[in-house]
Amino acid sequence: MFLLVVLMLFLGTILDTASIILIVVPLFLPLIDTMGLSLVWFGIVAVVAAEIGLLTPPLGSVVS
Repeated sequence: MFLLVVLMLFLGTILDTASIILIVVPLFLPLIDTMGLSLVWFGIVAVVAAEIGLLTPPLGSVVS
């Protein structure tokens, strides 16, 4: 889960939320399902991490 958050924070500096989610979620979903983690919490963490990534520099597209 930590790797997911770091990846989404990094991608948030260069992509918008919809693009990040469409790229990352299909890659991590089978892994999360196999590990037996909650898919609801996976979705919540993915969306929040993508939104926080949009606030980080260098672009910070949500801030400007």
